[in-house]
Amino acid sequence: MGGGVRRPVHARRPDAEPEDFFEREGAWSVAQAPGVDPREPTASTATASTTPSAEQTPADLASESSTNRFIPYYTMFRAASGEGAEFVLLRPFVPFSRADERTELQAYMTASSDPDTYGQLTAYVVESPLPEGPRTVSNQIDSEPSIAQQITLQTGGGNRVRFGDLQLVPVADGLLWIRPFYAAVPQSSDRATTVTEYRFVIVAYDGRAAYGESLGEALAKLFPGFDEDLGDRVGTVEESEGEETPPPESGEPSESTPAELLAQADQLLADADLALEGRDLAGYQANVEEAKALIDQALELLTASGG
Repeated sequence: MGGGVRRPVHARRPDAEPEDFFEREGAWSVAQAPGVDPREPTASTATASTTPSAEQTPADLASESSTNRFIPYYTMFRAASGEGAEFVLLRPFVPFSRADERTELQAYMTASSDPDTYGQLTAYVVESPLPEGPRTVSNQIDSEPSIAQQITLQTGGGNRVRFGDLQLVPVADGLLWIRPFYAAVPQSSDRATTVTEYRFVIVAYDGRAAYGESLGEALAKLFPGFDEDLGDRVGTVEESEGEETPPPESGEPSESTPAELLAQADQLLADADLALEGRDLAGYQANVEEAKALIDQALELLTASGG
């Protein structure tokens, strides 16, 4: 996989014929969007014809189908040169085809959001043989029996389930795909109110897919022998399976007023923003969880007082 190879996006072969231009030979399309709802099919909704109609003249520029396209996402991306990482907007591309029969990954493009290189576009062109694109990878995830079974279990109790962003990570000479999975859980006090909860993360590589509560656990299933603490989860499995962990100390909650608790939570959320700016994901999550605990305390006090 030539993820580090760069070339101009609109390069045209010197031997190209005029009809190649109108058929957009060698052009790219934004990759087809993978499904968000695991219970809905991800088949293409293409409406364009694969052959010109009787009225179409050779000079008509070929157009692609009206299927949904991949929405770009923000990520920390390490360039092919290996010199550090930058905060970018990333979007994959596939070879152009009238009816979306081409779903292989042709290239991916990043738009820098770092101050020094803000707005800089970089195209990474994939060399043949082309690997699977987002639509195919999404279908492979859906068809993995262990993942399909877990999704079915998560839909119980009226939960609404959905996938997060399907993210691309170049690894050595291949591509690792990562996708979180969430469940919107209705609250017993108000069935119309739901709380979205992270449930597990899915990883896919070279036609195989696996899931786990953490990224490290999922990678260990996909690559037997992998045993690394990636630091992507705060806390341990034992803590989540055992008794509920008491909320962090924050003065004397029992004597604090709801307004004081919310003020403390507001400061913690501000600290979380600073941690995120410093790329401290563990600190960010710890502050958010502590703030949530204080907000829950404030809500309990308000409910008890009839507020």
